[in-house]
Amino acid sequence: MRKLFIFFTALALSLALLVTAGVRLLRSQTEVEVRETVLSGSRDAARGLTVDFTAMMQPWKFLAFEVSLPLIEGELSPETDFTYDYTLYRDITGWDRDLALTLRTYGIGVSSNADLFDGRGNIGITHNAYGDDTAMAVAGDVAARTDPGTIRTEWVPLRDYIDAFTWTYADGYTGPTESVLANDAKLSKLFYLEVPEDCCLWVRIAKTAQGAVTRLDTQLVLGREETTVEPYESEKLPPIPSVEGLSVDGWSLSVRGEGGVWAYPSIRDSEGRERIDYALGPGLTFIPFRSENYNIDMNNVRVVYPTDEEPLRVTLDGGVVELVTRAGENLALTAVDEATKEFLSRVTLFENAPAGARLQVVEQDDLRLYFLEDGRFALTKARQGVVLTGQVDAEHEYATPGNYHAMTALLRDRTTALAWDGARLAIAHGDYREVAVFDETGLIYHAYLDYSPVWNARHPLSTHGDAYPAFDEDRSMTLRFEN
Repeated sequence: MRKLFIFFTALALSLALLVTAGVRLLRSQTEVEVRETVLSGSRDAARGLTVDFTAMMQPWKFLAFEVSLPLIEGELSPETDFTYDYTLYRDITGWDRDLALTLRTYGIGVSSNADLFDGRGNIGITHNAYGDDTAMAVAGDVAARTDPGTIRTEWVPLRDYIDAFTWTYADGYTGPTESVLANDAKLSKLFYLEVPEDCCLWVRIAKTAQGAVTRLDTQLVLGREETTVEPYESEKLPPIPSVEGLSVDGWSLSVRGEGGVWAYPSIRDSEGRERIDYALGPGLTFIPFRSENYNIDMNNVRVVYPTDEEPLRVTLDGGVVELVTRAGENLALTAVDEATKEFLSRVTLFENAPAGARLQVVEQDDLRLYFLEDGRFALTKARQGVVLTGQVDAEHEYATPGNYHAMTALLRDRTTALAWDGARLAIAHGDYREVAVFDETGLIYHAYLDYSPVWNARHPLSTHGDAYPAFDEDRSMTLRFEN
């Protein structure tokens, strides 16, 4: 036993020394080569811009290079620093999204080899964090009407169960807490959304010959069809219908601020009529909290900026709340002071925006980059309004060593980095390894930046030299202008 202990102790020490030696060796190999492929313009137009990124090693994702690349004249000379950090080895399955005002969901989709219901007819599954228990109740009633060995599909009028939909808070991907759920009745009173007469809960139940429910699906739909009953054949389940006209993008139409939430939820029918009955009238509304537990102070809820225009986006940065609405054929941008709740300005953001045009925005510090699918963009800076407008080619696709895509692919919410020096806008997309710079004349620089570590030929990792973009919080590249 003593010999075995000595053996394993020596083995552990050898491994520790090997890892330490490897790390020391890696620390001496901190050079990273960056190869630039200019796609448009010239690098001289980007002078003063520095690109920072983290390049993690494959397959050792806890070995990384922190790279700082000034876009200077002549040969590129990146500054690098080696990092050994095991916490870099992580899977990013989502990101922290702010508190949002949203409708409770009525969709369920679950299957099992065992019975989904207990012996007393109660459903034995847990609904998702934002689910409405009404869907569970309707599913239970349909299951009771389903004969063994059949698949039953019903369109159940939701008004047989509830008169209005329920609002709630969604906090990131973690789901609302009990204190948040206590506010549902208050939110549903502020933004009363009556269940339409033609609204149904589509329910499908699959029950074996032994009477076990092995498949349950529900979906909110508009319109009703006749009940269908088919033999139990799991491989021939009918498709789940799509839901239209009964959803709200809470992440875009609400944002958490100091002491409360700013929101302007909206659900319009096919003719553009608002479905929500606003207790205090439509418009940008501030919902204050009594405490950190989101307990709503109903006495001080107020519509800060009244308007019946269709809301498209609510954002907050730099102490300024920005509301984008559709004003006829144009998109308007209204700014409100977060602290004083006073109106600041209103300008036209985009003219002649097509009906149904998808508006997206990249937010970073006090900058917001709004853009449409047709390639038009507008940059705003807190308390300065629109500081730059422009157009990218939404049709032309660039061929790079890493991808093949249009310029609009670089404009993505959480993966796009921004920098502004008062005259030039720089954007970077780490996944594509691309940087672009614009001024009032348009695109002046666009380049693909490929990179890899430079190993000593005798280095043990010299045959495993591939590097790839690493996530730095929400972005794998960051930008900064320097004088």
